[in-house]
Amino acid sequence: MEEDTQHPIDEHTKRCLGILNNIKQALQNSKDDKVQEELAKIINLMPSVEEIGKIVIIEMTDLALKNLTSDNPNMVLAKKLRFNLKIKVIKEISSFYQIFFSDSPTLTVVRGLFLILYVIPGVLFFIYDWFDPCFSLKDLDMDKNLLILVALSGVIGSIVSIMVRIRDFSSEKNFDPQIIFFSVLFKPIIGASFALFIALLISADLFPIKYTENGEANYSIYLVLAFISGFSERFAKDAIKRVEGTPTK
Repeated sequence: MEEDTQHPIDEHTKRCLGILNNIKQALQNSKDDKVQEELAKIINLMPSVEEIGKIVIIEMTDLALKNLTSDNPNMVLAKKLRFNLKIKVIKEISSFYQIFFSDSPTLTVVRGLFLILYVIPGVLFFIYDWFDPCFSLKDLDMDKNLLILVALSGVIGSIVSIMVRIRDFSSEKNFDPQIIFFSVLFKPIIGASFALFIALLISADLFPIKYTENGEANYSIYLVLAFISGFSERFAKDAIKRVEGTPTK
């Protein structure tokens, strides 16, 4: 009694212990191998069920047990109930599931970032090999390596912009996960495009900045402006308006 006073058992734990006792009795009484197999699988889930402590999951466990201990257990239903219970438990305790399958706005952004980091290197490698046979860059006064670095800087700028704003996504109430996901996914493409556009403006002397040093292109200027273009879409839009001859407000 003294031990129970020092460590009181909550109602959820009592329910789980009761379910375990019922499973124990069912194992002793049942001679059906399939029923015993399902009961054993439920036993394996019980520690997680007790740890989560949610009444819905406990009720699902109890329902699965009652089906198995009935006079004519429905094995199809039993397996489906146990499978749904397992999925429910995984959703609650798995960090992997929470990150990759949760509908949280913040985690939707994180999924988009993971996909970006996975896809971008391959895309840049493809572009690097694709430029030579398809285009001559001599007229642009830029080499292929610089263009790739500019695009990469724009991508990095856009990714940093997303990461800086990640807290803003968590405050979204009425949101569409798909819109957020694809917005994050397409932002690096927009960033790279703006960065390349700014680089071409510089090369065409349409951007009011000194970009050469001792007759050679100053890579630092290109990369800094490329990063800013990816980070701030407003910067690139202002540059476009400047080229159009429309004053920015």
